[in-house]
Amino acid sequence: MKKQKIIYILLLIIISVLHFTLLLNYFRGKDIDFLISNDKINQFSKILNNSIIDYNKIKNLISYNKAFHIDVSLSKDTAFFKFSEKLFYKTSLENKDFEFVFDNNSHTAATLTLTGFNNYLDSIFLGKLDEKKLNFINNYISSLIKKSNYIFNSNVHFVGDHAFADRLVFLLKYKSAIKNYNLSTNEIDKHIYQLINVVSNDDFFNYRTNHGLMQIKSILIFLNSVAKTDDNEKYFSIISERIRGLIDYYLAEDGSVLEAASGYHIFIYKTLSDIYLLLNKLKKDNDLTKILKNRLDKTKKYFKIISLKNGFRQGLGDSYNGYLVDSLTDNKSYIFNFINNIAGIKSYNDTTGNNFFNLLFVSLYNSPNVHKLPEDLSVYINMNNYPLFINTGPYNYDHSDKFRKYFLSSKSQNGFHFLDIPKTDSSEVNLINDKTLVFQGTNYYKNFKLNRSISFDKNTIIINDSSNNYNKSVSRFLLNKEIEIISYNKKQIKLLLGSMPIEINSNKNISIDSSFVADSFNSKYKVCKLEIFEHPANINIVLPFDIELNNYNKIINKTYSKRNSLYENYLKKYITAHVFYKRIYYLSIIILISILIFSFVFYIVDDKFNLLKFIIISIIVLYLIDIIIDFKIIFNLISTLYFFIKSII
Repeated sequence: MKKQKIIYILLLIIISVLHFTLLLNYFRGKDIDFLISNDKINQFSKILNNSIIDYNKIKNLISYNKAFHIDVSLSKDTAFFKFSEKLFYKTSLENKDFEFVFDNNSHTAATLTLTGFNNYLDSIFLGKLDEKKLNFINNYISSLIKKSNYIFNSNVHFVGDHAFADRLVFLLKYKSAIKNYNLSTNEIDKHIYQLINVVSNDDFFNYRTNHGLMQIKSILIFLNSVAKTDDNEKYFSIISERIRGLIDYYLAEDGSVLEAASGYHIFIYKTLSDIYLLLNKLKKDNDLTKILKNRLDKTKKYFKIISLKNGFRQGLGDSYNGYLVDSLTDNKSYIFNFINNIAGIKSYNDTTGNNFFNLLFVSLYNSPNVHKLPEDLSVYINMNNYPLFINTGPYNYDHSDKFRKYFLSSKSQNGFHFLDIPKTDSSEVNLINDKTLVFQGTNYYKNFKLNRSISFDKNTIIINDSSNNYNKSVSRFLLNKEIEIISYNKKQIKLLLGSMPIEINSNKNISIDSSFVADSFNSKYKVCKLEIFEHPANINIVLPFDIELNNYNKIINKTYSKRNSLYENYLKKYITAHVFYKRIYYLSIIILISILIFSFVFYIVDDKFNLLKFIIISIIVLYLIDIIIDFKIIFNLISTLYFFIKSII
């Protein structure tokens, strides 16, 4: 029995050593001499600085933008991290091992990805940062690198796909910026090698969201910044394959963006535009560059169609309202029906040049719907640059926050919803008659089905809502905070939008309730919410002018997106994808706890208790541990085996 004990303990030690050796080799960098050119850094920085958002018009987003900007002030013995106008964190200058405890996810992301320190890079390049603050930032980066290599660190802001991509870009710029200072870069070099190694690894690639594009962009910036290394061709081959596969995942054939939020439409377009410019700079794959350019040109047209003449872009999904630069706007009239489930019209009165009208009919149901809010079958109307209905915005991304939870529920959203049902199975919108302008939308949940149609009669928008289960549906409209309610009875509401009188008439009772809307980060205010609980309902929105229904440019060639099939393929190809670190973290916990428990049990059992029985009990205990932390043990063990075999092949 003693022999069996020794064999078993040795087996556990060997397995754990192999496991942790694999992890350490994977996460930790090695010495490498990165020859980074200041000229190259400046070149790609200039390329990527062109904005497509008109920040001069987004006064309500100033506080949101500042949330990702850090000012560090140093007193005699304390460092103060300032976000916006508030103090969120302070630490002793004597403490070289920072705790990294911040107020919310955005401030944590700004500090741990290092993006919040971008405001210091120009100062360093120009030699305007004093030595004390430079040493502090250098110590901060050193501490961050050490903590990101802790084997049990699962904080996504330390070791997530987003964090690694942003940090890689920052450190490339930072290494170049401190070139003329007497500071060691050995630790930074190792971390850069670690970052480029991980973000280029298929098992860490997050194709599901915009984070995958950030990873691709960071690798391209690396290739545009460093002297040629043995791995350059390997890295380029990896990103070339990813870009080819992902074009149809992010951008539909008609140029519409296959993400469920308008802000991410902008981000994806901008990131792919940067990728195009960086690819073009490398001059390595002309065919891919042409393919990407062609699709981006279509997406540029898409923005011109759905945005207003003044650049206004309706907030949809996890996004606030915003403005685009003039190059992404025009004053033409359109009727459109895009693959990404946005349909509608944009109308200018050709005879007077006044009375502008815009309507968006949205579902934005495009799996996996990462940034989607439950605004299925929402109608957004804009008249002479005044929005009638407004979406909630994201508020923040902290899922434990009660208001974030509220914004993730259909109760807070525009649209035609199922009552007491948290999630829609699918939804879609379509233009079904381009001559008389009739739109049709459908929302599904199991056997329940909601139908919304939209048509027009001179100055009236006619919305018809029907359901196959009338007790399980509700029509919701969030009113712009600038609207004044002039009069109200059960079936008619008279409003004033600016100086424009508007009537909303219904054949069913209209209830007025309150709801919350966010117009910037962690900022909310109350608005009026109209609800109709009886169906079928006929809702007429009467405008103060006739809608111009002639002389449209028609964008109506809607087909089905390739995204769903690509998503299924990537689920198979990138088997651990964006939760790689999380899985490794939990697996490490399981193995360590298991070793302790099994060894303890093994020594206290009776000598007659044979090894076979013990193995059976060990498996049961391991399974129970797995249940406690809610993780899939079989998948973890397979993942570990997979990574181990891959590391030795």
